[in-house]
Amino acid sequence: MADTLKRHLWAAALGTALASGSPLLAQQSSANIAWSDYPGWRMIINSLNDAVFGAGPYTQDKAEELYLRGVADMLAISNIGLIELIAENPRMPDTVILFPTSISVGADKIVLAEGVDPANLIGRRVGLVRNSVSHYMYEHATKYSRSALQGPANLTFLKEDEIVDAFRSGRVDVAIGREPVISGAVRMKGAQVVYDSSGLNNAVVDLVVMRRDVYEQSVEIARRFVQSWFEKFAETADGRVSVSDAFELPGIGERYFIEGQGISRRGFATIDRARAMMESGRLRFSLLRAKDFVDLHTSRQPGIASLGAYGIQFADGSILGNPLNVRVQVRTDHFDDAPSDG
Repeated sequence: MADTLKRHLWAAALGTALASGSPLLAQQSSANIAWSDYPGWRMIINSLNDAVFGAGPYTQDKAEELYLRGVADMLAISNIGLIELIAENPRMPDTVILFPTSISVGADKIVLAEGVDPANLIGRRVGLVRNSVSHYMYEHATKYSRSALQGPANLTFLKEDEIVDAFRSGRVDVAIGREPVISGAVRMKGAQVVYDSSGLNNAVVDLVVMRRDVYEQSVEIARRFVQSWFEKFAETADGRVSVSDAFELPGIGERYFIEGQGISRRGFATIDRARAMMESGRLRFSLLRAKDFVDLHTSRQPGIASLGAYGIQFADGSILGNPLNVRVQVRTDHFDDAPSDG
């Protein structure tokens, strides 16, 4: 009951700050996190503690806005979403990647309306969020995979919460998005799911990130959250605790339902596995893929989103891009002294 009250009070505070536009000053002893409902991030609800509070789930757009405005100190985001914010949003703060939560969980889906032939999408209207995992998945499915999808189609860029309505009303013939939002399209009569993000292998990584200034004030905040995350992950996997069935954000009027899927089965189950991912070439590979994709589709002039303009520093100290303008760091300080598998 006490934990629930804390979450509700913090949610109300975040809602007030969002409405007023005034940031909440991060304290050295605590931080707050914003996230959206997604299989790779559902454990956040169970992982909140005295060091890390939170409010959510929001839509992804709103969660990112909280982070950009300094209202939230931490954010759950994909590698593609992270690079998109760095490349195109001047308000994006310098950021530390704390840990990966999952890889290509299959929650993003391509849904065709009744009667749409996947082998002939020429002229069909496709609704998706620009520079998102869904956008990346569509390009991968139509250009590089062995799926039956054949284009080109007419892409219609929408907000995440607009896609299902556009599909239901017939304004788009193909809806591409992520669970649980896209489930509204999946349930439509005659709709067919023809591809999902499990086919993307290691190209998509779901992450938890933190503002660098907050991280440097107190690594202990990140350390305690990492410990709590993996403790709850283990307990949930063993069936000792369950993820909440639903969570309502007071004062916002939005309710998101978790449909019994629990946590992502493709998540990193232990601290050691997460750290190995952070220190290996797998994370570098996923960020490079994201960079190439965002560069190709950036709304700015060619080259603006290039990593030549900013840099990403990895756990071994190497830097990809501009070493004089490092905007993202992969840090593992907070894994030190955390209980390992052994």
